[in-house]
Amino acid sequence: MALAPGYYTVVAATVGSDLVASLYPVGEEMWVGAVTVLASLSTPAYACIGLPIAPLYAMDATRSGGADSSDYDPPRMCGIGQPFSIIWPGIGGGTNTASMTVHVVPPRGR
Repeated sequence: MALAPGYYTVVAATVGSDLVASLYPVGEEMWVGAVTVLASLSTPAYACIGLPIAPLYAMDATRSGGADSSDYDPPRMCGIGQPFSIIWPGIGGGTNTASMTVHVVPPRGR
């Protein structure tokens, strides 16, 4: 069963020296129509599909990863095993926090 269309909030976890929030497709591909990020520290954030390494695999970046949003038209497809992730480089650990809210949309034509 796939993720139903709607909004999903994911709290970032520390991965190495970064904060990373990832949402994985369930059962079939997932289509991302928009994302909103919120972090306790204003630093660039990077959106990736697949391997969450920024900026190497980034498809999108923010001016301020503190509070930003991106709309994707057309929606971005994440295949099975390819998470949609936001990475806040270099702010992992300590008291820094971050989260993303992903708008999962139906695939076009459905």
